[in-house]
Amino acid sequence: ATKGGGAIFSKKGVAFGDNAVLSGNSTALAIGGGGYGGGAIFLEGKGAVRFGKNAVIANNESYHYGGAIYSLGSVSMGEGAIVRGNTTSYMGGAIAVTGALSLGTGSVVESNQAQAGGAVYSTGQVSATGTTFRKNVATSNYGGGIYSAGGSIVLVDSRMEENKAAGGGAVLLAGGGTASVTDTTFEGNSATTNGGAVYVQNGAVDLGSGTRLQGNQAVKGGAIYALGGKDASAKLTFADAVFG
Repeated sequence: ATKGGGAIFSKKGVAFGDNAVLSGNSTALAIGGGGYGGGAIFLEGKGAVRFGKNAVIANNESYHYGGAIYSLGSVSMGEGAIVRGNTTSYMGGAIAVTGALSLGTGSVVESNQAQAGGAVYSTGQVSATGTTFRKNVATSNYGGGIYSAGGSIVLVDSRMEENKAAGGGAVLLAGGGTASVTDTTFEGNSATTNGGAVYVQNGAVDLGSGTRLQGNQAVKGGAIYALGGKDASAKLTFADAVFG
């Protein structure tokens, strides 16, 4: 599909029951080189893409936003989702979303790749409970696991491990957004420049109890790099977080 949505294009919404599988779909470059996103699904309207339990979203590819899903609305996934091996040439290796994204308990988001936002690019809220982000890569930009631009991130009882990026190996928070992290482990993430685990470019991060950062690497800020300036501010709050 040159318009976007290698399998499904919708202006209103898409709903799946349990055990849905979206695999091996892709968008194509239009004549003249233009391309849209959503290797499997492009939701052009403000509705929702909804999955039941145990969805498998794997090996989809796009040439713009969202290797698997590009949604101008929201995306929600039930328990046990597997989001693996999706790629895009730009932002959001697996998912690019402007509304809310929620991931259910036991979900695994791994081995996705993009220039920025190796797994997820979001301008809305990303909520993950009991979710693992593993081995996602932002090849030449920020946010190996999640790139949040002006939105918010809520991580509860989750893991961010072995994700890689130029900056913010696991997470980039920019655009004045917020992040709330509880009972979550950042381990083995890396950045070739700054912020092995988290890069706060402009926003506020609250690392709550049960949060652990260990074995992350970067040139500056092996665990966290916070950048403020004339037109930006960065605020970090720690409550019983453990480093090392």
